[in-house]
Amino acid sequence: MAEAKVIVSAENRLKQGLDDAKKDLANFEQDTGGIGKKILENFTVTFGDITNLVKGAFSTVGEFVNAYADSERALTSLKTALDISPKADLSDLEKLTKFASDLQALTGIGDDTTIALQAMLISTGRTADETMRIIKLAADYSAATGKSFQTSVEQINKTFGGSAHELGQLFPELKELSKEELQAGDAITILEQKFGGFSEKLANTAATSVAKFNESWGDPNEALGEAIMPAVQPILENLVKFLNDPVIPTIQGFAPIVKEIFNAVEAIIIGLKPVVEPVLQWFADVWGKTIAPNIQALYEIVKN
Repeated sequence: MAEAKVIVSAENRLKQGLDDAKKDLANFEQDTGGIGKKILENFTVTFGDITNLVKGAFSTVGEFVNAYADSERALTSLKTALDISPKADLSDLEKLTKFASDLQALTGIGDDTTIALQAMLISTGRTADETMRIIKLAADYSAATGKSFQTSVEQINKTFGGSAHELGQLFPELKELSKEELQAGDAITILEQKFGGFSEKLANTAATSVAKFNESWGDPNEALGEAIMPAVQPILENLVKFLNDPVIPTIQGFAPIVKEIFNAVEAIIIGLKPVVEPVLQWFADVWGKTIAPNIQALYEIVKN
C-alpha cells in the first residue's frame, strides 16, 4: 500500500509540473503569435512515457556494458593463456589481436570470437604462429563447407595432437599421415592446398558484407561500454551485495513459513475428509437414484 501511495504521489507531482509548464507556454503564446498553442497541442507526456524512457536507457546501457564485458573476457583469457604458455608469451598479444581485427575486416567473424579461440589454442600448446595459421584455415574451411567456425578450429587443432578422426573421414589422405606428421602440421598443409584463400574469394559477397557490417556496428558499443563501465561497475557490485544480503536470505526465510501454511492446509483437508465424504456419497446416491432418472425422463418427453 505504501508503494502505491508513493507511485500516486509521484504521478500527482508530475502532473502538477506538466500543468505549470502548460500555463507558462500559454502565457508565452501571447508574445509569439500562436506558437505556444501549437506546442501545447503536441505537449503530452505521461508517467508511462517517462518510465519507458528510463527502461530504454537502462536497456541501452546494458547493451553497451555487455558488449564490453564480452570483449574484456576474451582479451583477458588470451592474456592469461599467453602468460602461462610454454610456447608463447605476452609479446605475442599485439600481433594476435591485430590478426583478429584483420580477420573481422575480411570475413565478418567477430574479433572477440577469434580472440577467445586464440586463447583456447594457446592454452592447448599452440604457438602464436600456429594459432594464426589454424584460425585462418578454419575461416577458409568454414566459408567453403558451411561448417561452424568454432568447430572448424577445434577439428583442425586436433590434428596437432596426432588425431585426424573427424577430418580423416572427409579427406582420406589425412589418415595416411603418421602421428608425427600430424603433429608437425602436415594435415594443415594438405587442407590449405584445398581451401586456402576461400575467405578472400567470399569477401565481397552480400552475406560477408552484412556480417562485417554487423560486427563493425558492435565495436562502438564496446567502446561506449568501456567508457561507462567505471561508473556502472560499483553499482552492479552493490546490487549483487544487496541481492545476497538481505534479499535472498529474506526470500529463503519465507520457505519454512510457506511450508507450514501448506502443511496446515493439508491437515485441514485431511481433517474434513470424514465429514465431506458422507455428504458427497449421499449426493451421489441421490443423483443416481432420483435426479438423473428424472432428467432423463424429461429429456425423452421433450425429444418425442
